Amino acid sequence: MTSQLAASARGLTKSFGRGDTVVHALRGVDLDLPAGRFTAIMGPSGSGKSTLMHCLAGLDQPTSGSVHVAGQALESLGDDALTRFRRDNVGFVFQAFNLLPMLTAEQNIWLPTELAGRDRDPALQRRFVAIVETLGLAQRLGHRPAELSGGQQQRVAIARALLAGPAIVFADEPTGNLDSTSSAEVLSLLRQSVRELGQTVVMVTHEIEAARYADDIVVLADGRITERREVAA
Repeated sequence: MTSQLAASARGLTKSFGRGDTVVHALRGVDLDLPAGRFTAIMGPSGSGKSTLMHCLAGLDQPTSGSVHVAGQALESLGDDALTRFRRDNVGFVFQAFNLLPMLTAEQNIWLPTELAGRDRDPALQRRFVAIVETLGLAQRLGHRPAELSGGQQQRVAIARALLAGPAIVFADEPTGNLDSTSSAEVLSLLRQSVRELGQTVVMVTHEIEAARYADDIVVLADGRITERREVAA
């Protein structure tokens, strides 16, 4: 594991069920995810892409193999330590936004850091302002989710994921509930977070148009990586 890698996997396998009903979702995956890049993980339904993301993010435990995130071997952590590690080092953007409807956009953005007990020190306040300005949310901070468009809600979710300065952000089909215009906006903002904020982003998608916003594309089929390529500028 080098300082240039945000995450890596070696010999990763994941099986569900037993005997005749066993399903091998991952079959010996080796993968390096460079820091400061936007990687899209693609594949058809059942290819293992979501399972891979869940294992890389520490949301699911592989059957065998190892995962390192920010230099930490996830398999060496107990449940409580893993929860704390995810809180401090991993950000998530989901297809369903997962915003709390009774909170304003600003309150939703700050919620994870407040739950973690972090003070709003000057450095964190400056990061908040930079993220809000980058994502174009300054005029929407007092709005609740029901008062925002789908694209705006996803911007809030991205800001929430970025605020703590995680080593890596995982985006699971982040444009799945958006129209084409909002999708392009959200993907451009993820791209912008890599270029301007130095963030590492890993996105699971089945849409080739979405993957074109990435720096690198990893293709899975039947639980194995079948292709890895850089996206032409």
